[in-house]
Amino acid sequence: MMGKTHRAGAVLLAFPVLLPVLKLTNTSPTDAAAISLFLGGTLLTSRLPDVDQTYSGVGRKLWLISWIIAVIHAFFQFIYVLTMQKIKWLKRLTKASGHRGISHTLFSWILFCLALTGIYRFLIRKLPLSSLHIKWLLLLFIGMGFGYLTHLILDYFSGSLRPFEPFSSKRCGTRIIPTNSKREDTLRNLFLIADVLLLIKTYDFLFPILSYIKAFSNQLLH
Repeated sequence: MMGKTHRAGAVLLAFPVLLPVLKLTNTSPTDAAAISLFLGGTLLTSRLPDVDQTYSGVGRKLWLISWIIAVIHAFFQFIYVLTMQKIKWLKRLTKASGHRGISHTLFSWILFCLALTGIYRFLIRKLPLSSLHIKWLLLLFIGMGFGYLTHLILDYFSGSLRPFEPFSSKRCGTRIIPTNSKREDTLRNLFLIADVLLLIKTYDFLFPILSYIKAFSNQLLH
């Protein structure tokens, strides 16, 4: 899927888990900063697995990591061709280092979450943060972990993945939503409409737009 679809879809997928996350972290559902940090974290990493493509948006931003992955992939591909494409494990390494390879696996997601956990623990030890700021930082990092996962979920519907690498090379997925197709454009627009409605509903305690609309509608009906 395209980056724009991943961003819109990630925000939409974040809403069903928002209240459970707030409850888990003992955060008020009217804490606008906490809600924004969780949604922002989700949005921030929603395209991160596509760092395995040098021409992708995130690949251009994280160009060093993207080019390291590209060089590794080219090396394995070169060796695989030299061996007359007869070594199966080399073929597997070539595919794993390419697009929708190791960065699109549950293994990489777990490693990413462990890295976030380590950074979070380091920051709360080294920085003089209040309990509120620690909670906000936790929500940001939970959102970032969830954002990575949304990418894998959405890509499942736009082609095949190997989500269980390096333990299994089994492919999973379907092409219900082909990448850069009219169907994807329609889906993205639906995502955006749903995002706007849910954002209005979620932040209604700050800007009671829905309450005003409801009151205005009642006046018109009566």
